[in-house]
Amino acid sequence: LVIQLARLAGASAVVAVDPLPHRRAAALRLGADHALSPEEAGPAAWTGIDGLDGLGVRVAFEVAGDDDAVRTAMTAARPGGRVVLAGIPDEDRTSFPASLARRKGLTLALVRRMNLTYPRAIRLVENGSVDVSSLVTDRFPLAATADAFAAAVSRRGLKVVVEPQS
Repeated sequence: LVIQLARLAGASAVVAVDPLPHRRAAALRLGADHALSPEEAGPAAWTGIDGLDGLGVRVAFEVAGDDDAVRTAMTAARPGGRVVLAGIPDEDRTSFPASLARRKGLTLALVRRMNLTYPRAIRLVENGSVDVSSLVTDRFPLAATADAFAAAVSRRGLKVVVEPQS
């Protein structure tokens, strides 16, 4: 979803970073120009990507909720860039190398889903600007809810939907 919204906002280059190959493939399918593993996303990665002028990204979104992802986002951000922390950490704590953020002069922003954003999000889906159906990789009947949660926890797909029976 972040990839689609970045495109709608006019991003000239979109790079996704994910440890899972099927999620990197989905990122490319949904509009990312490049999809890297975390191991590929070190400081040198940002100099060889078209559209980034060798400095890194203007805005990096961290959505995993772990410190490694925060560090990767800070590494990807150009000097003076913005890092948006959207992931929810398991232990309600996030840490990062302060010297990296300070040296680059990064702006950190934290986001939270708010009720006021839902009407706009619904409109984006209704008018076809954002495709949510392609994110659903598994569907389960209500009677198989336990299987649905097992599929979600295994992270073998993208999004899992439980459908009530009629």
